[in-house]
Amino acid sequence: MAGPSKTENSAEKKIMDLFQSHALLKQEFKQVEKDKLILKKIKSDQASHIEKLESYLYKLEKHLTKPEHYQDLKVYYQLQLLWKTCNRYIHKFRDRLVDQQSDRERKQQLLEFNQRKSKSINSINEFIETARNNLEVATLQVQELSEKMSTQTSIFQYFAKKKLAKEHLIAHALESKAYLDLQEYSDERVKIESEPWPEFEGVDLAGKRSINIAMVALAQYFFVSLSELGLSHKCFQASKKSVWELNYGEPAKQNLIISLCADKLQFFSELKDLSTEVQNRMVLIKEKVKYNKETDSIPVLDSITKVANDFSDLALNVTLTDVDYEVNVLQENFWGLADLMIP
Repeated sequence: MAGPSKTENSAEKKIMDLFQSHALLKQEFKQVEKDKLILKKIKSDQASHIEKLESYLYKLEKHLTKPEHYQDLKVYYQLQLLWKTCNRYIHKFRDRLVDQQSDRERKQQLLEFNQRKSKSINSINEFIETARNNLEVATLQVQELSEKMSTQTSIFQYFAKKKLAKEHLIAHALESKAYLDLQEYSDERVKIESEPWPEFEGVDLAGKRSINIAMVALAQYFFVSLSELGLSHKCFQASKKSVWELNYGEPAKQNLIISLCADKLQFFSELKDLSTEVQNRMVLIKEKVKYNKETDSIPVLDSITKVANDFSDLALNVTLTDVDYEVNVLQENFWGLADLMIP
């Protein structure tokens, strides 16, 4: 029976190519549709963002049509600057602590690695020395037996020579084993000596917890240091609300807030070492802090409830009382603290 002709084969191939092309076109069409949806979503988001900006500008322009609001605007942006200053300070503080903690942990990791490596090398050296001694003894024994065998030339010494040959075979086997052991241990030592430094996987859990608590302590410090005239809460409101939603009172009070903001910004610019302040607050925080899981680095929010303000009267440069402030700086995200936590 004759097979399919060349014309039939060509037609079948064209049909198969057509089906494959159709499948590819269908797949590409689906991808284009997905891309269109993504672009449509981006366009919609951009339009919404532009609409919000236009609305904001309209409300701002309307707010500024009244000259009495000019001073409010100045107060508003001074408070925002204070908020951002505290946020930047905590951010830099976190980065510095992470670098310091990483450096300590890395040094400890390398110290332990080198100690373990040194211990392994010392141990393998003992095996090498034992194998070398065994090889020397076995080699010497093989040589001695070979010399004895060379002297056994008489037919009457047949049995003695046969015994020596057996002993020579055993000694040679021991020599071979000692040589292989020496080679194996030497290779192992090269492997140990060439072992690369371990990768550093980042700050461990204890380090992360310590850094997070230190940031909470620093956030509490800033809250207390801005307690005069309720600057902390005013900064918080300025970070969350628009200027036309806030009112800072009469001109005299507005000027007082502006003056105090300037003083605080100057004070913060001169801050150098807050280690004592932070450490004192960390002690108090650690007494109550809790975690949902053993592997969590971020504290349970409601386990940090109060701002202690009964120490560091010189550092704060404000009048203090013995009353704790009922403020949870982490839960309320003062100074953007929650966003800076290390997970």
